[in-house]
Amino acid sequence: MGTDPQQDYFSDGITEDIITNLSKFSDLFVIARNSTFAYKGTSIEPRQIGRELGVRYLMQGSVRRQPDRLRITAQLVDATNSRQIWAEHYDRVPADVFAIQDEVTQKIIGTLVAHISKSEFDRVLRKPPQAFAAYDYYLRGIAMVEAAFRGKRGENIRAARAFFEESIASDPRYAPAVQGLARTYLLAWQEPTTFDPIAREYRQQATLDRALSLAQEAVALDGNLPEAHTALAQILHWQYRRVESMAEYRRAFELNPNLAERSFGPALYHNGRTPEAIEYIRRIMRLDPFHPTQLFVNLGAAYYLSGWYTEALGPLRTATERMPGFRPGFVWRAAAAAQLGLDQEARQAASGVLRLQPDFGISEWLRFLRLAKQEDADRLADGLRKAGLPE
Repeated sequence: MGTDPQQDYFSDGITEDIITNLSKFSDLFVIARNSTFAYKGTSIEPRQIGRELGVRYLMQGSVRRQPDRLRITAQLVDATNSRQIWAEHYDRVPADVFAIQDEVTQKIIGTLVAHISKSEFDRVLRKPPQAFAAYDYYLRGIAMVEAAFRGKRGENIRAARAFFEESIASDPRYAPAVQGLARTYLLAWQEPTTFDPIAREYRQQATLDRALSLAQEAVALDGNLPEAHTALAQILHWQYRRVESMAEYRRAFELNPNLAERSFGPALYHNGRTPEAIEYIRRIMRLDPFHPTQLFVNLGAAYYLSGWYTEALGPLRTATERMPGFRPGFVWRAAAAAQLGLDQEARQAASGVLRLQPDFGISEWLRFLRLAKQEDADRLADGLRKAGLPE
């Protein structure tokens, strides 16, 4: 859009980077460079472009350069109705145009994918069930997984599982749905719920084994699907096969370096790599405007293990307010408040833990996490004891 011909190399470079990086997201169908560049500098109506290319969304942008300032604009448009979904501009000093190109591309990718994902969720939730196909059932399953963190955990896990199973019935080789189904078994294993039959799957080895089998199947179906590798990595992590787990995470990030995988942060700080965890969690929160509330728990836990209790408490308060049915938020908040001498808040958070799990015990929680560094385990145990939680 309206690019200075003398800046073509720069705008073209950003465009090619965005196309390449978006293509790494398996859920997105991205039109190749040659087709998209045919519309460069034109003023064709978005609906027409969408029809001609067969796409639902258009990414548009421009570059304007002044002697001491570079302005890059970007916007996401729904091609079906020409509605602008998101727009942003980036002002930079043009000292190193290629470094700027990389930085802006990364910011655009993270924000763009988040907005497309939200728009797709909104779209699929408006569709009548009889119109669903494998992809739409998969999206609906993902929406139920996210809902499970906010409340009615067992009910939403069961609903998610049903949607993933419908997706697989529509296409038995659809790897995204298989890895999604695997995650529902991990969710059922990780946290307690009173909703049957999901309640009976909590901490059962058979539940975790089923999750592992499905994740391995997803990788076998599509070895180039990053999400399949992260699902397998997360499950291996909780089977305490953490060297294998990290290898799967590495493979996922090789396939898509822009992947925002929430489970990687805890994997890092459980393995004693807390500074890396903080950096990673903060980066994906910054790049994703719709990041899940669970990331506040992850960030708070990482800050806590670094001994930064004040920094930990803010995110953990946010997490427990938004997710009153998610036990880990209350566990970490109780410990952080206790370390800061906020006894009343610590006791209230501890009550939240016991409300969600009456038989909670500190030693059992530490065995569950299996923190790699003894000093991390000691720090957490100390905070939980101060909060009044039982051994």
